[in-house]
Amino acid sequence: MKRGCRQEESMLRVAEYLCAAARIKNPDYVYPREELDR
Repeated sequence: MKRGCRQEESMLRVAEYLCAAARIKNPDYVYPREELDR
């Protein structure tokens, strides 16, 4: 169970990094908060 939580946190960190990079590249990019909160 702990391994699954660590993997989930790692994937979320990567997703947030990619969202930040997308926002830098395209100022009109909207952060998909609702989709990531699921």
